[in-house]
Amino acid sequence: MLASEDSNLKSIAEHFEELPDPRSEVNREHLLVDVIVISIGAILAGVD
Repeated sequence: MLASEDSNLKSIAEHFEELPDPRSEVNREHLLVDVIVISIGAILAGVD
């Protein structure tokens, strides 16, 4: 089951890789795709 979950996460990350990052270079501590994937995971987990 973990292999399937890993491939799903890769699919999500690959989907958002081409999204332009509007943040300035100074404020980029984390990759935009990482922020998006973590946010999607939080929403699916029911975080408020």
